[in-house]
Amino acid sequence: ECVHRLDQPVSGLCILALTDRAVTSFSKIFAAHSVEKTYCAITERKKSAQGEVQSEISADWKNLECVMTFDRGKKKARILSEKEAQRAGKATGKKALLRYKLLGQGERYDFLLVELFTGRTHQIRCQLAGEGRPVKGDLKYGAKRSEKGGGIRLHAWKLSFSHPVTGECLTFTCMPPQM
Repeated sequence: ECVHRLDQPVSGLCILALTDRAVTSFSKIFAAHSVEKTYCAITERKKSAQGEVQSEISADWKNLECVMTFDRGKKKARILSEKEAQRAGKATGKKALLRYKLLGQGERYDFLLVELFTGRTHQIRCQLAGEGRPVKGDLKYGAKRSEKGGGIRLHAWKLSFSHPVTGECLTFTCMPPQM
């Protein structure tokens, strides 16, 4: 059974449990937010309000925190405004937290490393789009064009957690597919 969910167009690591005991153990680990999840993303270049390209390469991480909701009918997440979040309460919105670092730039796209602290449906896609950085190929969240062959340029690159029985720190990585 799969105990780690990825959005359908996202590539990368997934944890599979082979026994009921393993499913229970991993469910507890994920519920306690004890899994470090790191993603690679290629995003459209962020522009200023004047339409100028912004260059931000630095060693600093940028934190993104918001309240999100997911519309099951539209199959799309949305960031709630402060007023909406206060009005909706926990019944509709949930806190979403991640951080990202700009590692490199190409001619039209940026390469980001993203650490996910909560695990909301479409969280990375929605929050990066909210920052003016839609994931390459992600038409649902504002990308200008689709990817050849489908999919989007978001990849679950690294998972780290303590083994549920031995306590040993385990880290797994998976290189992005060649496109």
